[in-house]
Amino acid sequence: FHQAPLLKQFLTTAADAIAKGEPQATLRFGHESCLLPLACLMELNNAGAYGLPFDDLAQSWQNYKIFPMGCNIQWVFYKKPGSDDVIMKVLLNEEEATLPVESDIKPYYHWRDVQAYYTRRLEAFAQNQPETDVFTTGNGKKVTISHIKHGTLMIDVDGTCTIHIDPLGQALRPTDYSLFPKADIILVTHEHFDHLDPAAIAQLSHSGTKVIANKTSAAKIAGATVMRNGESTECHGISITATAAYNTTPEHKQFHKRGNGNGYLLRIDDLSIYMAGDTEPIDEMSNLGKVDVAFLPVNQPYTMTAEQCIQAARIIKPRVLFPYHYGDTDLQPVVSTLSAEGMDVRVRQLQ
Repeated sequence: FHQAPLLKQFLTTAADAIAKGEPQATLRFGHESCLLPLACLMELNNAGAYGLPFDDLAQSWQNYKIFPMGCNIQWVFYKKPGSDDVIMKVLLNEEEATLPVESDIKPYYHWRDVQAYYTRRLEAFAQNQPETDVFTTGNGKKVTISHIKHGTLMIDVDGTCTIHIDPLGQALRPTDYSLFPKADIILVTHEHFDHLDPAAIAQLSHSGTKVIANKTSAAKIAGATVMRNGESTECHGISITATAAYNTTPEHKQFHKRGNGNGYLLRIDDLSIYMAGDTEPIDEMSNLGKVDVAFLPVNQPYTMTAEQCIQAARIIKPRVLFPYHYGDTDLQPVVSTLSAEGMDVRVRQLQ
């Protein structure tokens, strides 16, 4: 979707040219770094497909077929005199390409159908586009965190690994996961409806996706790996530790019982990211070690009060703190108190 603005300009330029009703050509020049993601965004010849079996990958995907020397994408339009129906075909490197659009005249397509399809795709992307923060490891890897909603996050590790945390499709605010990259790793903290969504997990999974969950959630997810509090593993070069997450307030202990749910501590090179899960301040937080980025829930009675979040942050001492899972909680005390103490507190739109 890096080329979404370019595809939008294609649509606008084509519509303007058709409205003029005169033969014309519009040319744009760019590099393969533009053309390859554009071909995937347009799903030319199924270029945007996910989940190819690893053993078949070399036969199913050859990027040199998309951007050889002199690579190009052409939109060609036709209109019969006296007809309102504009038809088109798309050429990829001078060869007819297929589009993800139904057509009764292939290899041609009705312009109205193509225009409607890509307009809907771009609008849906714009509506689902989350805020992001980028961190850099000591080895120069770019780690991009996307704040999707509630306790739902996505982490991209230098374009080589995508991690989804507690992905939710329709629950709370609907999220269209067809617009997100497939997951190499999925982490599920616990089984509550606002954290576990088997349908979203299935949609995000490909043949090599590793799903890690607490025991209760794993029982509801085909092929999931159980991780218990304190256990660690490594996947795609990333260290993953399941951390404790539970309520301590006596009248709230029924919400998240000790030993059931997980938080997760990720170590990507020298960058550590802690996602606490649904918890209150607990003794185990003292044993996390260095934490660069922390996500702490602020949503009593189920997780923390603002005061408890401040307490937990003082224990963990992250370089950057993101309150999450906050609902309608007033976060101003968290921001003002911890910012005054020198902590970088960032609030992102998660409601």
